[in-house]
Amino acid sequence: MINWYRATFSRSGRPRKSDAIQPPTLIIWGKKDPHLSYQMAPLSLEHCQDGELVLFEDATHWVQHDKAPEVSQLLIDHFQKD
Repeated sequence: MINWYRATFSRSGRPRKSDAIQPPTLIIWGKKDPHLSYQMAPLSLEHCQDGELVLFEDATHWVQHDKAPEVSQLLIDHFQKD
């Protein structure tokens, strides 16, 4: 994923809409992430045709550890859609 960010911000101009990620995409982000600002999350969501963003107020970069039961349920729900 980090290479995707590097590629996105290193080329000139914004990505074309046709470059959007097509599969249903779930973005889970901790607002206390010291490495990647949570303000990047909505920008990432813009690159998804069918995206959903879940922010956890008190989770860090390791949101899957900080909020394990909640993240597990989100993943189960996401993969059981349709």
